[in-house]
Amino acid sequence: MPPKNKSKIYRFYKPFLTFTICLSILSSFALSRPQTTTQIYQQLQTKLQPTPTPPPPNTNYYVDSLRLEKELPSLISTESLNQAAEVILYDLLTHQKLTPTIKPEDAATLYGFNYKNITSFTALLPSDQDFTAFPDLNELVQDTTYTHSGIAQKQDTIDSVSGTVFVLILAQPQKKTTPVQTASTPSYYTGVELWQEIQKYRLEHGVPPFRQDSTLCTIASIRVNQLLELGKLDDHNGFNPLVEKYRDSNQLTHSDVAENILSGYLTAPEAVSGWDSSLGHRKLMQDGSYVYACAAANYGFAVLIAAF
Repeated sequence: MPPKNKSKIYRFYKPFLTFTICLSILSSFALSRPQTTTQIYQQLQTKLQPTPTPPPPNTNYYVDSLRLEKELPSLISTESLNQAAEVILYDLLTHQKLTPTIKPEDAATLYGFNYKNITSFTALLPSDQDFTAFPDLNELVQDTTYTHSGIAQKQDTIDSVSGTVFVLILAQPQKKTTPVQTASTPSYYTGVELWQEIQKYRLEHGVPPFRQDSTLCTIASIRVNQLLELGKLDDHNGFNPLVEKYRDSNQLTHSDVAENILSGYLTAPEAVSGWDSSLGHRKLMQDGSYVYACAAANYGFAVLIAAF
């Protein structure tokens, strides 16, 4: 009977001996058949690598190519129209329908784009199709009426169908003229003017300016359209359901979100002054803990969404 200490040593080294023998065999095989070894390695590497996600279709390139076919100049990509397209895109995802509830006219106005003619195109592009499935898009893009564009797209699902949801806005800008104002045609302030006035107010009260947040801009734009459709303030009834929808979709990650709404003022300074005269609204504008925000305005209705 062998001594106990030798038995323990054997059990301890046995796994290492087995590993060493296997490694020696594999090394001999690799040295004798280098090409086969390389093929095996490449196959293993391919299987271990994750399948790459195909990039979304390049809408800008496709739109430009359609214009070039007719020897037309490229459309001018405009940031305000891109932002308007983003609003319509999130509206589609929120309502799970390809028919937006927000008109391109309202979305463009919210971001200060003055148009003479404007239209939009929305579609869901499954991964196994291409843009040729939408002949109406070709005709629309080649319409010489439109010179400016805005595009938004996102890989998502609508009504259980996955693909690329995309929105195209085409517009002809309004020529700048000096409008004749009358008592019956008031001139309202824009969301951009309201935002600038709010930022000025923050600085005047010793509070850092808000950081603009795209999701909050979408919520603010939708809220203004809700108030416009209702024709009056809604006591914030539409605010919480909208915030919850964006939380559920993980598009809104801020821990606290608040809202100021207002109507009946003709200028941005008057609107901010109106909020300042109300204790609750003033507190939101002066609260430094609210870091992120966005404002929207249309036809005398104003919305400020702030968050931290």
